[in-house]
Amino acid sequence: MESENLTEEEDLDIKNKFLEADSIIKKTELKSLSMLQSNYCSTLIDIQEITKKVVSTQFSGFSGSITVHSASSTSELPYNMPDLLG
Repeated sequence: MESENLTEEEDLDIKNKFLEADSIIKKTELKSLSMLQSNYCSTLIDIQEITKKVVSTQFSGFSGSITVHSASSTSELPYNMPDLLG
């Protein structure tokens, strides 16, 4: 599409504004990404231990039997988890 009645200077100014906007977008994306990465923390959580503590505090006076089911076994870990652990 041809420029409609724009001088060469106006056309160049518009192109420069688009380039500047692209630069700002890239800087903003990088800044957002780095902020997200700095706030991310990965850790393994011992669900069984947490569950035991919660159950023991909630039912400390309870004399019945409590069964806690947990789905944590090494067979459920991602294929590369042993590499990550040691």
